[in-house]
Amino acid sequence: MIRAGEKERHKGLLWGMYVRPDARNAGVGRQLVEALIDHARDHVEVIQLSLVSGNERARRLYASLGFVEYGIEKKSLKQDGHYYDEILMALNLMPNPDQPAIRVQGSDVALCEELVSSIAE
Repeated sequence: MIRAGEKERHKGLLWGMYVRPDARNAGVGRQLVEALIDHARDHVEVIQLSLVSGNERARRLYASLGFVEYGIEKKSLKQDGHYYDEILMALNLMPNPDQPAIRVQGSDVALCEELVSSIAE
């Protein structure tokens, strides 16, 4: 989702990513995020996301794709009387001569783009 308003239009938000249990461990999550990154390059300068602090699999996935942690929102979520912190992460998509660009490699780009488009609608 691209943020609204002139001051935040340069930022995209990855929100609500979920892979069904029967599709896990097959690289689907990585392919979805790679396709999202590839698509977002033409539209935003940075992608932001948050995840529940105990979700180490997602944390490792995002970090492996270049997302960096920039903060923690304490007590961000409350469910059944329990509070959960969220880790804030971002990926800078602006060209940086010191860092190689991340591009989708070895995945079905067309399928991933179709999935990303259906999620964006």
